[in-house]
Amino acid sequence: MTKAEKMELFHRDNIANAAEKLFSVNGIEKTSMDQIAKEADYSKSTIYVYFKNKEEIVLYLVLKGMNEISSNIEEVVDNKSDAASEVDKYYQICHILAELYDKSPFVFSRMLETIEMKKEERLQVPLLDDIYQVGESIIDKIAEFLESGKESNSFELDDNAKKVSFIYWMMLAGVIMLGNKKAGYIQYQFDESKDEFLNQVFGMMLEIIKK
Repeated sequence: MTKAEKMELFHRDNIANAAEKLFSVNGIEKTSMDQIAKEADYSKSTIYVYFKNKEEIVLYLVLKGMNEISSNIEEVVDNKSDAASEVDKYYQICHILAELYDKSPFVFSRMLETIEMKKEERLQVPLLDDIYQVGESIIDKIAEFLESGKESNSFELDDNAKKVSFIYWMMLAGVIMLGNKKAGYIQYQFDESKDEFLNQVFGMMLEIIKK
């Protein structure tokens, strides 16, 4: 990466991080570019050098979050250490997604929204296509992990690995989001922390594929 590219990334991240704070508190519709500029300590004209509009900032934040997830999952799946069992890796993947919610509930929720499937329409907004491609790489990497677990007799798959991977991703994301939103109820009703409860649910999900 050149010095100019590093500087561009630095400024884009500063602006996006400032916008995320405002989006999380006020919502996207009630956040203006003027507010983002003030929060980021940039001029409004400088904001427009790096982003066309608020929607592009949102997509940038989502792509950044998904790239982080993808990189972390890849590191877990590709770990060939004998100390890391398939079950250990399973829980690590669960916690990678849970940690994203803890770090950025806004990005997590936006990450789960629909992406246009028609390639020609996605390509009209390059960031949308980038998000779609990273999402596919995450599902494929989890599928690779499940196939590896099947070969080592750790997991049992009743369907093709990519479909199971997608189902697992949907279940995991939904459980994490609802577990966080219902943290108060969980503590009151079951006398458990949100993290304790989520770990139990992760274990239940594991039983579905565990051999």
